[in-house]
Amino acid sequence: MVGTEISGIGTDFEIVPGVNRSRLTELGIQLQGRHDCLFLLQPQGQRYGRCQVINSGEQALVVLGPPHPEGTNMRIRLAGNHCAFVALDLSKQQCNLPNVYLRSDDQLFYFGRGATSVGSSVEIEGELRTVAIGDDCMLSSGIWIRNYDMHTIFSLDDSSIINAEPVDTIIERHVWLGQDVLLLSTTRIGFGSVVGARSVLRGEAPPRALLVGTPARVVRTNIGWSRPARAVTRADRQIYATLSSIDLPA
Repeated sequence: MVGTEISGIGTDFEIVPGVNRSRLTELGIQLQGRHDCLFLLQPQGQRYGRCQVINSGEQALVVLGPPHPEGTNMRIRLAGNHCAFVALDLSKQQCNLPNVYLRSDDQLFYFGRGATSVGSSVEIEGELRTVAIGDDCMLSSGIWIRNYDMHTIFSLDDSSIINAEPVDTIIERHVWLGQDVLLLSTTRIGFGSVVGARSVLRGEAPPRALLVGTPARVVRTNIGWSRPARAVTRADRQIYATLSSIDLPA
């Protein structure tokens, strides 16, 4: 079905059931595992390139907006039931997400419009948990985003588990994550911030801040960043003016 409007995300999505593997293959999508899943796609005459979906859960949903003309490189593992992978616009640059792993039931991974990734891996644990990467974010190579500690740490006194529970990770709009950044149980990074190369961040980061180190700490505030090297445009400044004017709920 083509030209269908999907409430909340726009028009002209092609609905492709997982059983229609021939159509998925035409579009550069390789589906392995269960086929009781649904794809909402906006190929716009392009192929998605190298997109592998390994589905072992029930009733998964994959939403992919327009791809870049040179394709994408994504490996999506959907292990939980009723999980959703949503990337509404991949056309800005080639998108490299070599490992996105939704491990538990009812999870959501969201990759914002115009966001880019040179090479990022994401693992999500815990029912009803979300990792959301905002519009126009820029993720460099070697990035890992984990919303939990991977394995159990417990007290030898009474065997109580001392790890924190899995968290939701929200990366707001226009955030730059430098090379080899590691986000461990990070709950929120405020809009327009920069996390420097090889930093390790837990917890929260404020908006419009530069953070570096292990653990990452704020070294400068009231900063902005731009994709071009050594250039600041009116559009760059407008991004921050617009984001700063948004009233957020208390």
